Amino acid sequence: MARFNPELMRIDDDQPQPQRVFGTKTDTSKITEAEVTAASIAAAKELAMTPYAELSADERRAMTQAEKTAYIQAAREEQARIAAEERAASDPMFDLTNRPDAPKDSTGNFINYYSWVGGANTGQWKLYRAPNTAENQAKYGSRAIGGQTQATFDDPVGANGLINQPQPIKDAKGNITGWSTDGVETSTNNNATNNNAGNNNAGNNNNGSGNNNNGNNGGGNDAIANATKYAADLQAASDAAAIKSQRLSAWAVLKAEFDKYGLGTLADAVKDLIINGTPSAQATMILRERPEYKARFAGNEARRKAGLNVYDEGTYLDLENAMAEIFTAYGQKSLMGSTRDQQQATFAKYIGGTIAPTELKRRMDIASGLSKSDNNTLKAIKELFPMISDGDIFAYFLKPEETLPKLEAKAQAASIGGAFLAQGLKINTASMEEYAALGISREQAQLGAAQIASVLPRAAQLRAYENGTYTQQQAEDVYLRQSATAKKELEDLAKLETGRMSGASGTSKVSLKSASRNTF
Repeated sequence: MARFNPELMRIDDDQPQPQRVFGTKTDTSKITEAEVTAASIAAAKELAMTPYAELSADERRAMTQAEKTAYIQAAREEQARIAAEERAASDPMFDLTNRPDAPKDSTGNFINYYSWVGGANTGQWKLYRAPNTAENQAKYGSRAIGGQTQATFDDPVGANGLINQPQPIKDAKGNITGWSTDGVETSTNNNATNNNAGNNNAGNNNNGSGNNNNGNNGGGNDAIANATKYAADLQAASDAAAIKSQRLSAWAVLKAEFDKYGLGTLADAVKDLIINGTPSAQATMILRERPEYKARFAGNEARRKAGLNVYDEGTYLDLENAMAEIFTAYGQKSLMGSTRDQQQATFAKYIGGTIAPTELKRRMDIASGLSKSDNNTLKAIKELFPMISDGDIFAYFLKPEETLPKLEAKAQAASIGGAFLAQGLKINTASMEEYAALGISREQAQLGAAQIASVLPRAAQLRAYENGTYTQQQAEDVYLRQSATAKKELEDLAKLETGRMSGASGTSKVSLKSASRNTF
């Protein structure tokens, strides 16, 4: 292989080459570390992967789906790493790969140390301090010392540990007096300050003058104790404030919930209870026993007294809203009441009376149908049920004390009564309700009433010839009650009619006979 000689610009085959002219050498001693870092980052950006979106169509098509996913992930991670490096270069506190030295506490009562908080692109070094106790010295003393960390710009894990982890230096009693990194000892804040102040002759005057550090060490211990107590008091105050804040938040949630019910002021009554530690669930139970609450959810109180399960507040409000929509849809908002309290009282009657929105709508349907009925049906309502007036049909059918089956029976009885009145027949409540109970429809009632009206005059006339009577009730027995005895009696009258009219002209000669066959 040919070897290149930069001085002679010759190849080792001894063929002469043009002499290279060298430029001025760069003085690298004048290049700062920041410039080197900036150049490194610029080079990394220049050499970085092209974003997937900027690849040509041919390059994207040439990749499998797995290759596309891997490429996008790799490019994203590379961009994140470069961004982390650039961010670290802008401020040492953003460099997770190098922990700074923590400033020493001038009093020696505290340990200052750094911890990395956050991700590679979002975190930073945070300065903390802890009372300078033996326990805290073991925990945090090494983290007061800076150096290269175990983290990388790709991964923040290890940011709080150094590659060359400091090792503790201990005295004869096992107390940590300093830390060693690469053979260099660093004294701790506590021992460096207090021992120097308290030990007047250590290492210097061991010629019999004695160790005179008891008094000074005692003062140092008092300072540490005071600092520890102060830190504990601060922590306790912070914890108390946090707890109070949490409890205030719980109370705010409870108040917002009760505001929905119009009982926001009621929640004020338990504010002190919650702040003093009463669980919000227990506070809610206390509220539910207040008269104001029971009045607001009167339907639940009625259900409780009746031995029924009560609704939670949310379900109760949903029921009220559903009922309000039904009243509005049928144009009966006035029946709810004009004020909020009146409307709530109206809904409470239905909820306490186990009347669901579906039943309320059914009642509205019935009342709406009756109010739009023909005049004969409206007359029948007045005659059969005088307690219901034209303008009170809706009001009557919405009375909670009136059960739905009874209301349906009354509506059907009125409809049958209307069919009777249309044929000029008489009606009474007992008969009309009886036919409704038998399941006779309005159409069947219309047919039966028409048959009764056609037969009744002639049958009464024939019975009168024998000094007897034939009533509407007997005709109803034939055509509506399906009585065999009544039908036989009508057939006998038909035969009587045939005998009396034998040989005589007249269109009614077989009228009863024909009618007797037309029962249903």
